[in-house]
Amino acid sequence: MRLTTVRVAAPSSMTRLRAPFVFRMVGLRWRGGGGLQLRSRRDRGSWSAWAVVDSEEPAWTATARAVQIRRTGPGPVRDLAVTFIAVPPMRMPKQAGMVAHTAGMPPIITRAGWGANESLRRAPPEVAPALKMVFVHHTDTTNSYSCSSSAQIVRGIYAYHVLSLGWNDIGYNFLIDRCGRIFEGRYGGMTRPVVGAQTGGFNWETAGIAMIGTFNTVRPTSSALWSLERLIAWRLDVAHVNPLSTSLMTSSGNNPEYAAGHKLRLRNVSGHRDGYPTACPGNALYPLLPAIARAAASIGLPKIYHPMINAPIRGTGPGTADPITFHAAFSHATTWQLQVKGPLGETAGTRRGYGATVAWTWSGQAANLPPGAYHWTLTAPGARGVSMSLGSLAAWVAGGAPVAYSGTTTGGNLESLLKIDGDTLDVAGAPAVLATTNAVRITEPQLAAAREVGVRFTPTTAVSDAVVQVWNYTANAWATVGTCSVAAGHPCVAERALDVPSKGSWDASSGVVEMRARYVFQTPTRVDEAHTLMVD
Repeated sequence: MRLTTVRVAAPSSMTRLRAPFVFRMVGLRWRGGGGLQLRSRRDRGSWSAWAVVDSEEPAWTATARAVQIRRTGPGPVRDLAVTFIAVPPMRMPKQAGMVAHTAGMPPIITRAGWGANESLRRAPPEVAPALKMVFVHHTDTTNSYSCSSSAQIVRGIYAYHVLSLGWNDIGYNFLIDRCGRIFEGRYGGMTRPVVGAQTGGFNWETAGIAMIGTFNTVRPTSSALWSLERLIAWRLDVAHVNPLSTSLMTSSGNNPEYAAGHKLRLRNVSGHRDGYPTACPGNALYPLLPAIARAAASIGLPKIYHPMINAPIRGTGPGTADPITFHAAFSHATTWQLQVKGPLGETAGTRRGYGATVAWTWSGQAANLPPGAYHWTLTAPGARGVSMSLGSLAAWVAGGAPVAYSGTTTGGNLESLLKIDGDTLDVAGAPAVLATTNAVRITEPQLAAAREVGVRFTPTTAVSDAVVQVWNYTANAWATVGTCSVAAGHPCVAERALDVPSKGSWDASSGVVEMRARYVFQTPTRVDEAHTLMVD
């Protein structure tokens, strides 16, 4: 791949340039409102036909050594930059360069298959949270190319976008040639919502599909349209987007018609001109988009559309979470199953139904909701299933308030241990020993799932090397959790991953877990509060 740029500050009405090497593509950039056309030829031979030039796409010239450029329209043209691109041919890949890994996916020539030089990319891909729609483009280049040249054209567009326009990568997510072959575009994964550079202001949560050629007066070939319909059908189905619906999009700016923040409702299969002031994808292709969307909607049925939740999972206590409402639609009425899944794949909720829509609220209650990442699944016979994140639950900590105590005391009572308020239980002796019985309001399954036990106490006198223990109901003995040294008024928290179920006793009649704790202080101590802990 070779590129060189020749600059002409004030081009005449007709400018002729000879390149320093044989090229196959040429890109033009200029300032001013005027337009340009070019034609090319080898050192000897006749000139090609004149072609209109788009400043964002290089023109395919086939093998050439010279160009003529002429001005069109009334506007000025200045600071012309002519980039000659030498794109070496390569053998087109066989099946090794194609992918068809998921159901309904048409054959796609990968970046490796069309010979992308990955060292050209300027930055890692940017990925949006979701894909909402596609924009259809044409490259505004010649339609007179052989399909054996398609990979060269894609490589030339890639090089021009990066090396001449300064973009991070090729702008489009996919490209389709006149023979119906589909090419992977921007790097980052064909099933991920990779942000391209294809519709200024609306690159976020959209995908750009470019038809290689110019379709102002002629339609794409039937092979190209057939592939476009199947590509849109597959890509929107992966995102669970209805091709016949619309999405409310927000401009990010860099758009002469829609300033940043402007909201625009667009068809989920739109043309470039719907979101940007341009003639793209051409007057012959643009009117076909509604029919293309209908065809895409009919391919690969049944489908699940627009799965969503009202809010991510949020814990409200041990084993509980806020309710979550799930919504989705189907391409037709069908049986379905929705499940809430926990960190280890365990089922925390299930709903089955029949119909064309889903609207179900999960209570947020389960026998146990351990900490970690949650997701939800939605399946229907024959449809591409949904698996989406619900967010994560943090580890819960359940405190056990004391309901009884024993030890030698000189002041205070049981209520002194319930909260930090300056009212202390004064423990006497050397050592000074305090034992408490505590009630932890968790369920029996939550007791079985707990991973750590602990205690928390706050003295109003300095404490050094206090030994903290919990009762082992299986061994009928005290088990040491740890030791604490804290200044007056500072809390001591000691936790340990012990055999947790043996450190509590489930009381079915009261619906709580009983725990016992013992605190061995080296000197008399005033205790402002003392609780046991269960940690999941």
